[in-house]
Amino acid sequence: KKGTEQDQSQPPPVTMMLKNIPNDLAHDGLSCLLDERGLVGQYDLISIPGDYLSGCNRGYAFINFTSPEAYQHAAEEFQGTMLP
Repeated sequence: KKGTEQDQSQPPPVTMMLKNIPNDLAHDGLSCLLDERGLVGQYDLISIPGDYLSGCNRGYAFINFTSPEAYQHAAEEFQGTMLP
């Protein structure tokens, strides 16, 4: 019961960590992938940490969505998929 009360008090997530992205995927490429999957205008921040020595990203990105519904849509779209 206590776990249920705690779950109800926390806001639903809107920030996603997308793992195992291709090391050469840049901000514009990820933005295009999100838009192609029906998420146009439903995110307001993409952060792709880079490795300045290699010039590649570190294989993950953070995406902030504008609503819990957009987050859920993205989770359904990307769960178990390999990005190009």
